[in-house]
Amino acid sequence: MNILFITDPTPLGGATNALIMLTKQLKAKGCNITVCVSGTPELKARLEDCGIKAVDTGHIPAMINRPRSALKAVVKKLVFSSKRNIYNLPSAVKKAERAVDLSSIDIIYTNSARSDLGCLLAKKFGIPHIVHLREFFSDGFELIVLRKNYTHFLNNYSVSFLAVSDSVKNNWVKNGIEECKTIRIYDGVEKNRIIARSAKNRFNNNLRLVIIGAIMELKGQHICIKALRALPEKIRKNVHLDIIGWEDQNYRDYLDRLIYKYGLKEQVRFLGIKDGVENILCNYDIGLMTSRSEGFGLVTAEYMTAGICVIASNSGANPELISDGVNGLLFERNDFKALARCIASLYCNRDMLEKLAANGRERATKEFDIEVCANRIYKICTEVLLNH
Repeated sequence: MNILFITDPTPLGGATNALIMLTKQLKAKGCNITVCVSGTPELKARLEDCGIKAVDTGHIPAMINRPRSALKAVVKKLVFSSKRNIYNLPSAVKKAERAVDLSSIDIIYTNSARSDLGCLLAKKFGIPHIVHLREFFSDGFELIVLRKNYTHFLNNYSVSFLAVSDSVKNNWVKNGIEECKTIRIYDGVEKNRIIARSAKNRFNNNLRLVIIGAIMELKGQHICIKALRALPEKIRKNVHLDIIGWEDQNYRDYLDRLIYKYGLKEQVRFLGIKDGVENILCNYDIGLMTSRSEGFGLVTAEYMTAGICVIASNSGANPELISDGVNGLLFERNDFKALARCIASLYCNRDMLEKLAANGRERATKEFDIEVCANRIYKICTEVLLNH
């Protein structure tokens, strides 16, 4: 089976890590994989290190991040729409044609619905097209949609949609995606590569927290910092937070000001982008997921697999992964005082922390496994070929 993947120009994160793991699994099943990337040399290099062909088509996605300023949003939409329609998309299609023998491709697989290049290639060459719905169409991501009637366009040139959660599925269906074509498949992690937290790391006076993901307002690192400040001093001095991920510099500057204002320099560290994060999760007690609206949360599944307790906002898909008081704790989105209460309760009750962490690990190893995810996707691809 020859599959052409289409990704978009987002930095390395949950969606791109999921792509890497999925393509590796499909390659192991005998699929020939080619990936069209867009201006992401690090992703291209990582794919090629896995023996997967990657070509840069430079395509601009159909959904882009919205600036806070309304005027800047209007200008950005006009500029990007003109650039896409006049030059970028025709050029991207030509680059794909030159780099890939499209007559040999069995399936086009778009890794994120932000991109519409897969639809254009499917339309032109009559190749069945699958779209992975990894993010919400609305409700929290503040995106600018550059193609008119976008969901209608996706419906016309896609045979199947794979949603990473019921929350994402319901959101896209509400906005026009055909429900009969849409299947929920949870993302998975490479559980055998994640080092589990061991007994020697437990039951000391300190509490070690980590939040992993893009350092941007949407992800809510400021909620974590404010929660630390809200802790009673006798607890706060023993609680330490590591923040890992690529940075939006303006937001990072804001976080630095908060840390200075609250006197938390000794409690908070920024570790930047870390390769091999699966090897260091075992060093923490609690993993935080404070996003405003998370489509799945691959890092949440990684926390759970590593056997560290998860505290997550009660938004997006978080309540699908975390059952409050059973395999983690949920707090009201954006309520830093509620997050502080969760942290304090686990600091004071280590038995509860261990129980929640163990339950989370049990669920993750059963349900959030990349092999399970890839097997389901491979089966769907096979069915699409048989029915096309």
